[in-house]
Amino acid sequence: MCEEPNHMRKKNICVHVAKDIRKSLKLARSVVIRKGDSVKVLRGDHKGKSGAILEVNPKEGVVYIEGITRTNSRTKKEVPIAIQPSNIILVSRGDIKAISKKAKEKKTETKKETKEEKKEEAKEKKNEEKEAEKPKKAEEKAKATA
Repeated sequence: MCEEPNHMRKKNICVHVAKDIRKSLKLARSVVIRKGDSVKVLRGDHKGKSGAILEVNPKEGVVYIEGITRTNSRTKKEVPIAIQPSNIILVSRGDIKAISKKAKEKKTETKKETKEEKKEEAKEKKNEEKEAEKPKKAEEKAKATA
């Protein structure tokens, strides 16, 4: 898994789907996990616990689940525990429409920001060119009068 490019690693973070969900949503036996999905831990120290996915880390091949944390011994803060996707099962899908809306909003915001930034940069370049031309014009006038 460490040799794969990032766009292929994402596809390998799949989890099994609970039978009742599989029938109702007409999903395959396993699906790619996303942020916001509700899952249940089947193996390990946290067996039986359930929660929503906080983060999917394709680089490390792990997921972080809400409510499954440990306290950091040095900073005394709650830190989420990395769990392998093979040890969890999908209980319900997150709100797909809300997630897609957020993604679209982010894209439009970044597009607007880049357009505004380009306009500002163009204005700054024009101002710099004008300022650079002023001394040249003053030198030309001085030469013409001399």
